[in-house]
Amino acid sequence: MSRGIPELGAYWDCKEKESATPTSNLMQIFRKWEVFMNEISKFIPHCFSRLVAILLLCVVGVFPTAQAQQNAYIGVGFGQSDVDDSAADGLITSGTVDGEDSGLKIFGGLELNKNLSLEISYIDLGETTYSGSFFGTPVTNGKIEITGLNFGIVGMLPVNPSLSVLGRVGFFVWDADASDITGGIPFSASDDGTDLSFGFGVNYNFTKQIGARAEWERFDVAEVDADLLSLTLGY
Repeated sequence: MSRGIPELGAYWDCKEKESATPTSNLMQIFRKWEVFMNEISKFIPHCFSRLVAILLLCVVGVFPTAQAQQNAYIGVGFGQSDVDDSAADGLITSGTVDGEDSGLKIFGGLELNKNLSLEISYIDLGETTYSGSFFGTPVTNGKIEITGLNFGIVGMLPVNPSLSVLGRVGFFVWDADASDITGGIPFSASDDGTDLSFGFGVNYNFTKQIGARAEWERFDVAEVDADLLSLTLGY
């Protein structure tokens, strides 16, 4: 019998386990990113920083002006992710699921004005773990990893010169990978898709260049709800 997760797009696709130059007029975006990431580069894979830098270039490339480059920003955040237990519905027929883990967010954006921004984020929702049985066959060491790119519009409503409330809406281009040991045999599967994302939070600017956010975001992963509560620092 095929194993699958209806909520993650019909059935998981079984697969074998696998081993696991910017243009000169935008160089200041890379310099800004390099300064910001200098202190945390030991904790975040370099490929993530390169990814966001490239994505930020894509955003700024839509508005290739000096003003657009000045209004570009980048940031990183950590928090608590919570993926609904239904993510494992097609992987076990009985057992336990734990969808809470640490989450990561790395983002770049462009302020169109003081109330509206375009933003691209790399989102890592951590691991959802599961164990139990699949129609009587024991399942152990199960985990689901959901990552993706979030493209959104962020609206800001200033409360005072330093504090703003924010809301966002966009779409999440996600990838989900599952693996476990079923009846003593390694099993792995994957799925992907694009779904709605939205959220709200507050932003506080310490200076004109440095600010912090507290946000709650929801990502629809097919019909599975995945939440991220994060604190981020932007530059």
